[in-house]
Amino acid sequence: MTRISGSNPILAALRQQLDRKSGIKKAPQTKTGQTASTSAPVPHTAGLGKKLQQEPEIDDDAARHLLVKALLLDQFGTRFANDPSFLDLVRQVETLMANDESVSAELSTIVTGLRTGKTDDKQS
Repeated sequence: MTRISGSNPILAALRQQLDRKSGIKKAPQTKTGQTASTSAPVPHTAGLGKKLQQEPEIDDDAARHLLVKALLLDQFGTRFANDPSFLDLVRQVETLMANDESVSAELSTIVTGLRTGKTDDKQS
């Protein structure tokens, strides 16, 4: 299964494109690539697997929406969470990802991994 991390090339490319298109300056990063701060925030993607495992009634489309939203919140911060234009951005990114077969397949693989709790290092 695919691990959700900064090392996933598709997600890393998405984050780079979002950075370029947004013009939003991110907080400085440390040598390890982590954002420098006094208290490290928990990524929004961190609890998504648990949520999907505890709520199996969430369909795949809704799960993909939650994943894209969590990734964008991790990228840009929670200050945009309630902004109507942020939700438009989430929908636009979802549409772009759905229109690219390989990205859509990768997203489905990630959602399946989140649902089952399987990552690269947990496979048998």
